[in-house]
Amino acid sequence: MKFSLACLATVAVNAQEDDDKKFSNKNGFMTSSPPKWWNKHSSDKRMDWLEKNTNKFFSMHFDGMKAEHKLKPLFEDLVADAKRIETECDSSDVSRKRRAFSANDEEENDGGDATVDEGDPMDADTSAAGGTRKVTGAIKKDAKKYTLNIARWIKYQVYDQGGECEFLGKRMITRTDRLRFYVHYAYCKQVDSSAEFCDYFYDKFNARHPRKHGRPERKYPRPERPVHLQPQN
Repeated sequence: MKFSLACLATVAVNAQEDDDKKFSNKNGFMTSSPPKWWNKHSSDKRMDWLEKNTNKFFSMHFDGMKAEHKLKPLFEDLVADAKRIETECDSSDVSRKRRAFSANDEEENDGGDATVDEGDPMDADTSAAGGTRKVTGAIKKDAKKYTLNIARWIKYQVYDQGGECEFLGKRMITRTDRLRFYVHYAYCKQVDSSAEFCDYFYDKFNARHPRKHGRPERKYPRPERPVHLQPQN
């Protein structure tokens, strides 16, 4: 019995760590190169798809809820900032070698709950399995894929430019991590507190708002501007 309880405790701790480790603090993501299908569509076309996907995600899961009016604008601002910064930030050559971000990387810290996604989410859906790449109505999969697609765009279109773009990209990726935490909390608070992920995002913190307990800000702090990118007097 003691052994079983110890195993359960270990699983619970690992699951909590998995919920904490997503984009900005996940080496497999931050050192990756774009998937082979990334350049099938232009940056502008992928951005347009992200903007439409934001409307679809909140309409499907938070229709008429507080999150549609309070949280959705935060995601819209993030996407708008990413679009603007891509063309305005100062870039430099990227010297470090990156590898492709594969399904194994995505599964690495997700406790086995992630759906393998090696395809372009903008491709036409021809199967039930393919549908998991899009907003489908399953909140756990939709929230994961929705935030992943935003993080990918920022990583490959902004962060990978190097220089100031890398710094601002990292800021936006940590912002994505924090908003990902908020969207899970909002679903538990406003829609269904019995959802599987509510054990961590809601119950663990006694139903307090993330800004009250501060976990997202501590886990995904806003990066400070590096010395070499600070204005020189």
